[in-house]
Amino acid sequence: MEDGIASLYSLLHDVAASEGEAASQYELYKALEDHRARLLALFDFGARSQKEKQEVESGKIVYEGKRLLLNDEFRRAALALADELDISELYCARLLKDVELEHPNADSNARIERAVVRYHDERLLTVRCLLILFAAGTPNDANLARLLDEYKTRLATAMLDLPGGRRAKLAEKVLIEIDNVARAMSAVANALTNATTNVTARAWDSGPPSRASAGRAAPARTAPP
Repeated sequence: MEDGIASLYSLLHDVAASEGEAASQYELYKALEDHRARLLALFDFGARSQKEKQEVESGKIVYEGKRLLLNDEFRRAALALADELDISELYCARLLKDVELEHPNADSNARIERAVVRYHDERLLTVRCLLILFAAGTPNDANLARLLDEYKTRLATAMLDLPGGRRAKLAEKVLIEIDNVARAMSAVANALTNATTNVTARAWDSGPPSRASAGRAAPARTAPP
């Protein structure tokens, strides 16, 4: 996918570790600028919209600068993925195309599962990039260190759009996303608990086995003559 956040993470990891000539100043600058929007977006991969849904349903999307035709199965999978993750239909279609290119023999369900994993990997790598930028030590190369300091300042002071029409800096957006993740984890935990409770309840819907039925299931042994 055009995002390529994994490549930025790998580059930042090498720079932070000061492993030889990890990157030139230009290479690092270009990588940071190419991914600035992704870092500032954090966990925002675009909202679902009727316009994007119709575009996917039409079977024609733009993928890495080229017009791509989608078959019926692919369209259904992309829309199902968008429903499941509650994110942009176009992002999901492109995500599925990435998976399809890497795993051409996988069936539709397997591709959706891999796409979900890739989506969460993108989120995780975005966080890891920010952690390296703001928490890792200063690289040995003075030019790279200065470049990173300037870039961090730009990230930290950028004004971002938040839900409800508010604007705030990256730090507040990070705190909001932490709360969102905590709520999502709580919802999953509750769903798992309720699922277990419901299964147990259904098993006892007819009440505990009676003595008579227990007797029929396991008759008492008689003494030998």
